[in-house]
Amino acid sequence: MAILVCGGAGYIGSHAVHQLLSSGENVEPIPIEETTLTPAKYYSTQTSKSLNVVVAGVTGSGKSTLINAIFGWNIAATGRGRAVTQKNDRYSNDSDSIVIYDTVGLQLKSANNDAVISDIGAITKSNHPSAIWYCINSLSSRYEDDVLIKLHSLGVPMIIVLTNAIEEDDRLENEIIKSNSAKGLNDIPVISVLAKDYTRKEFIVSAFGLEELIDQTIKIAF
Repeated sequence: MAILVCGGAGYIGSHAVHQLLSSGENVEPIPIEETTLTPAKYYSTQTSKSLNVVVAGVTGSGKSTLINAIFGWNIAATGRGRAVTQKNDRYSNDSDSIVIYDTVGLQLKSANNDAVISDIGAITKSNHPSAIWYCINSLSSRYEDDVLIKLHSLGVPMIIVLTNAIEEDDRLENEIIKSNSAKGLNDIPVISVLAKDYTRKEFIVSAFGLEELIDQTIKIAF
């Protein structure tokens, strides 16, 4: 498959595309306007430090959609409720100011989760990430407390990212905060995110939360 590599501001560039070639994913690149302030660009306006993030979550939690939105580019394959990420992939911009590790999707009540968490632990030891983003799909609310506890035990600052936050409903966020408090996990912020615009027949819900996610990550990581 031919992959278009575009340089200049507003594009991920050759480095990130090289990661796609090595992973074998069939992903079409979509260029964005040079004036568009992507979350990755926004990050560079806030700090000169490099940011390494591990993204985790159950299958269908919106990990790949979130990664695409951060870079402003369809770099990670996406799917609805099926296991798209079959192995751990590394994505970055040309300068490596932001590096994101997309991990294999966890499964509910699965014995394989320990192996996935072990792999995430190996990534944290060898790459020293700034934070872990644990994605939970707001529309399905699928997650497991024991997985959250095991990820937290890795000793890396964490943020719970409530993806697909289409509805103005704080019940899931409040439920998670209450549950975490009971388990002594008060140091995990919860951020609601809609990674891309959501269109309904009557209206459009505009994307939101990405800059807040970047700001919160900077706050807990540095």
